[in-house]
Amino acid sequence: MPAAIVVGVVIGVLALALGVLLGYTLKVRVGKGQVEAAERRAAIILADAEAKQRETLLEAKEEAIRLRSQIEAEFKGQRDEVLRLEKRIASKEENLDRKVEALERRQSELTSQREQLEQQKESLQELRQKQLQEIERISGLSAGEAREENLP
Repeated sequence: MPAAIVVGVVIGVLALALGVLLGYTLKVRVGKGQVEAAERRAAIILADAEAKQRETLLEAKEEAIRLRSQIEAEFKGQRDEVLRLEKRIASKEENLDRKVEALERRQSELTSQREQLEQQKESLQELRQKQLQEIERISGLSAGEAREENLP
């Protein structure tokens, strides 16, 4: 029986070796399958992350464009308001300039009229004085003497 024991032992050893080999192969295949599955899951996660990144970037660009448009509209409104105010101020300045010119012309006219009135007043005083002198010469009386004769 020793040969049968040896054959049994050899078969056992071979079976053990075959079992270990099959176990190792199965483990490698299962491990390889798990690695492949993990790689597929990682690829999906990475693709999702890249899609989310592109979506977020697109949203950020759209928000930047919207904000820029809003700011440009506000600046345009402010520029339009400044231009409107500048035109209004220029118009008021022109009106003030016209009024100042009119006042200066009026003042010049009044000054000229005053000078004419002063000249007329002087002329009238001279004429009155001459008439008074002529009356005194014709009557032979002075103004004081003429007053005394007319009083009762």
